Amino acid sequence: MSEWLPYHLMNTDVFALIGNKKGSVNTADYPALEFEMSRLQSGGVPEFKSRLRKSFDIARIREAMVCVPSVFSADYLAQVDEHLGSSSITRRWKALMKMQDLGDKKNEAELYYRKIKMNVLKRVNDIHAYGYQLLKLKRYDEAVDVFHAVLEKDANSDNVYYNLVVCYEALGYYNKALKAFYMKWILTRKMLMCAIE
Repeated sequence: MSEWLPYHLMNTDVFALIGNKKGSVNTADYPALEFEMSRLQSGGVPEFKSRLRKSFDIARIREAMVCVPSVFSADYLAQVDEHLGSSSITRRWKALMKMQDLGDKKNEAELYYRKIKMNVLKRVNDIHAYGYQLLKLKRYDEAVDVFHAVLEKDANSDNVYYNLVVCYEALGYYNKALKAFYMKWILTRKMLMCAIE
């Protein structure tokens, strides 16, 4: 979504990231960062990434944003996590934001992100990811409904029955939990039989 594009901003002063300031410059629009990237050889990329990570400052990013939601830091971290995975950039942002009390704000931000993604893309994996986020937030009744929606689209969807077991146990519906566990066992057995054949 276009409103999420600002969350890709990592630095508000690209000139500070330039290692060799004596390099050639395109004076038409001065794309200094482009030149720095084009000069990077195999040894230059780690140095550049190191300079980038050291420059991270969530307060400066917040100041650069036109519209800042109340859960901005959590939203930002959820976006970084989703798009960059377990990269050194993600680890650095997480380390910096550990000092902030994000608590459930990050989980709520991720829930919102997953809900939008589920509604836009309508893929089984995205629906399941939304349900799993509800489970993480202990919103078990809602998670059960979402997991059943996943099963309507794909009865063989991985881990859905296990997640249903967790939800049903938390809600005290032990017979339903046992039935979901049995369905998971049948699905696993069926997959093993197919692999053997």
